[in-house]
Amino acid sequence: PTPPLISFVIAARDASQTVGQAVGSALGQSVGPLEVVVVDDGSLDDTAELVAAFGDERIRLIRNDRPVGLAAALNRGIEAAEGRWVARLDADDVALPRRLELQLARAR
Repeated sequence: PTPPLISFVIAARDASQTVGQAVGSALGQSVGPLEVVVVDDGSLDDTAELVAAFGDERIRLIRNDRPVGLAAALNRGIEAAEGRWVARLDADDVALPRRLELQLARAR
């Protein structure tokens, strides 16, 4: 497989109400190849199961046994990211389809 150009990193804790929409918006970007690294920060709900249910090879799910906090969870996701560029997305946010396309155009 082609290595990802961009890694979307999402840290999530007890985000079952919103994480599906966030991950879906990351996967729906107009540029690629990309990966979505989701760090489940010790959730007690079904956050991890919802992410895994996508069944998309572009998603990598990392699970923390216990919560370590947003910054540490994001750092773990960034360390695991394989993309040349890293983009951050909150678990309760939505990325518009051209977000990464527009950001890359400005960065290059």
